[in-house]
Amino acid sequence: MGWGIGCQTCMTCIGLAFGPLLAGFITQRFGWRMLFAVNLPASAIAFWVALMGPDTEPSRRASSIPARPFRVTGRWFAAAANEALYYLCLYAMGFLIPLYLIRGQGFTTAQIGTFLFIQGAARAVLAPISGRVTDRFGASLPIWLGIVSLALSACFFGLFGSGLFGNQATPVAICSALILLGAGAGLFAPANSKAMLSASPAGKYGTAAGVISTARNLGMTLGVALGSVLYVGFGGDGNTFYTVREAFRVMAGIAIVYAVVSIPLRAGESKQRWWLIAQTERS
Repeated sequence: MGWGIGCQTCMTCIGLAFGPLLAGFITQRFGWRMLFAVNLPASAIAFWVALMGPDTEPSRRASSIPARPFRVTGRWFAAAANEALYYLCLYAMGFLIPLYLIRGQGFTTAQIGTFLFIQGAARAVLAPISGRVTDRFGASLPIWLGIVSLALSACFFGLFGSGLFGNQATPVAICSALILLGAGAGLFAPANSKAMLSASPAGKYGTAAGVISTARNLGMTLGVALGSVLYVGFGGDGNTFYTVREAFRVMAGIAIVYAVVSIPLRAGESKQRWWLIAQTERS
């Protein structure tokens, strides 16, 4: 299951990688209005592919397997809360990064698209790996490493302009921070989705997937709102470099606390998983 979720997440991240790259090129060459025209043929192709895809008819195939009553357990709630909080941090940073690159550093839209492509590519590469690791050793380690990578990336962005990287951070430093952010998201997403499904009855996977999608979208929405509040609160367009740097420092603090609080839970789940693996191999 983890491998399948990882591959699906990889395809999503490939789209997230090439989308900004294409958008930056189109915006710089043809203007931002052309972005909406590109969606017409893309949507038509996606619609055709969806019609040609297989219909699994889950209600018929699962009819001989009685589903257990759906109950909210601690693991189920933890996975949903994890999803919302992680994507809140991720999308708050996602709101701030383009502002930092274009207004704080003066990069062009095409260059920003390239930077964001690198982040999406890192997510795509790590997602299947996370799925394999989750199948073999459980979801705890990939989830925690994803949270730590998020915190470290926020720290790097918060340090830009503090003297460590200089006021004008090099493209290498920016790419490193974005790779770390993308790798963390690639590790986190498949593992947390597998944790949610594993905590749900087999006949309720659709419900579980819907809930975790709702939690993810809730985190995205609140993250963009938080990013905008921080941006305005620290001065807005008056001094973009200072504004975004201070906002990243707040996000770094939130992410560090998130990572530290997750340590006992992740450690306990990992210990239980390793014990089960050892018992299985002995038998």
